[in-house]
Amino acid sequence: MPGSCDYWMVSAAAEKLGSQASTLGIRYIKDGTLRLQFNREVAYYAKSIVNDVSQGKKSPEQGLQDLKNEQSSLLSQSFEIAQKAWEQSPGHFKLQQGPESATAQPVRCAYSQVPR
Repeated sequence: MPGSCDYWMVSAAAEKLGSQASTLGIRYIKDGTLRLQFNREVAYYAKSIVNDVSQGKKSPEQGLQDLKNEQSSLLSQSFEIAQKAWEQSPGHFKLQQGPESATAQPVRCAYSQVPR
């Protein structure tokens, strides 16, 4: 086993990746079975990195980099999902691009629907 401190750093990073995946799963995956599968796959991936480090197949630095890359990928995908959801939501501004116009669709406010 590599230096014990290095191993625990990789283990801690793997645990944080699992926690982040769990949070993202709760936020974006409504189907419980799919959320469980997503969390399991991320956990298996993180565990495989930790195992590779403990068996000397990867250096602790490589393991940490792999976990960081996976975290970045999850955050990027999360951002894309949030952005798409925002773009599809009613009430946000949609700016038309081009030199001749910079118009926005009006925002409907909830109180504008209240009968007077």
